[in-house]
Amino acid sequence: MFKIIPVLKDDLDKVKAYLNTDTKGMILACYEEDGITGAASFDIEGGNGFFEDMKTDKPEMENVMGKAVLNFLELHGILDVYAKTGTKDEYFKSLGFKPAQKEENGWGLYLNLDGYFTHQH
Repeated sequence: MFKIIPVLKDDLDKVKAYLNTDTKGMILACYEEDGITGAASFDIEGGNGFFEDMKTDKPEMENVMGKAVLNFLELHGILDVYAKTGTKDEYFKSLGFKPAQKEENGWGLYLNLDGYFTHQH
């Protein structure tokens, strides 16, 4: 059994090391009986979501972890989400991201969440 929740305060440094990030944004962590088995970092600015990074110990949890981030953003009224182009392009594309109309600071992938969880993607 697993649960994906905002990282617990006592685990913040451990999860940042796990993700190899110094993000100032939000982090969701996947907790299982054995401890932390996944995490994703993202930020919200100007009404947009910025999906920074994601890592899981189990490849089958990648989709679950990514959709947890997108669900969190959508539930908080954030429908425009960007991801950086680079090492995880195929992963983000599997979630439905497309090339952004205009790339800024490396944020070259875009996904609009309007209807994302109510229509097939």
